[in-house]
Amino acid sequence: VAITSPNDEKTIVEYLKTHPMPGAVAVDYRAPKTSGIGESNELFFTRKFNLPRVLILDVDQRVIWEGDPGLVAATPWSAGDGSFVDAPFADLVARHKLDKLPDFLKQWTQTGSAAMSAGDLALALPLLRAAKEFEAEFYPEVALAQSRLTALEAALASLVSSAQSIAKKHADPTISVLVDWYKLFGLELTPKLAKELKPLLDSKLDKEWANAVRACLRWKNVMSRSDADPAAAANELLATLGAFEGRLPRELAAELKLAFDAKDAKAFEVLVLGAESRPRVWLAQSHFGWVMPKTGGGH
Repeated sequence: VAITSPNDEKTIVEYLKTHPMPGAVAVDYRAPKTSGIGESNELFFTRKFNLPRVLILDVDQRVIWEGDPGLVAATPWSAGDGSFVDAPFADLVARHKLDKLPDFLKQWTQTGSAAMSAGDLALALPLLRAAKEFEAEFYPEVALAQSRLTALEAALASLVSSAQSIAKKHADPTISVLVDWYKLFGLELTPKLAKELKPLLDSKLDKEWANAVRACLRWKNVMSRSDADPAAAANELLATLGAFEGRLPRELAAELKLAFDAKDAKAFEVLVLGAESRPRVWLAQSHFGWVMPKTGGGH
């Protein structure tokens, strides 16, 4: 925001037509029938410091530099001329990595948050690591990414305990996803770890989920036939999934039943075709709580 003296009120509009300025240009307030250079100019001691007077605010809104930028009166400034503002501004950018921050925020908003919600850690991990460069106290997106990375690193540091915690929730098929994430971090799955994890990776609920995925594939094959009976195929799939004890097949069956009762064939199909991705989605959303922020009027 550029603030001009009330003395310029009658000429500033015409001046800006030939001397455009970025941002907003305001005319300072001066009470009627009084003299002076305006309340803001008086407040910031313009008579003492001259114009233009520049204040640089840090990201925490503290003033880190103020003064005359070193321009020469009646001499137009051109890009590349430089000023006294350049050094403190460059220091501000360097200290907070403001030159890199916009790219991170854009990538996190466009891909990172959605990738985490979908359990696509291969896509999200570079952004999680990049977030460590920035200051969480000033940027909510950075704070969120850093907190998620910290939680994930803690879970992987105690891989067996984390797997056992998941097994207590009857979500054994998601443990293999956690092991894949462990490897994605470049961590070594030692023989000792592999031995401790084997019962959890080869449990009854793991076998159930493999059968559930096969049942979904069978539904897809049946529905591709010209003589397919959608209701019969759906009931067969629901009966198969309903007989399992694990959390994942039962949750899938419940969602499919809702779609079936609502006669929403498209929703039913989407759920069936997305069955194979459910372990990583469940791990991301239900176990770690990586849910996409709400947008729109309800945000």
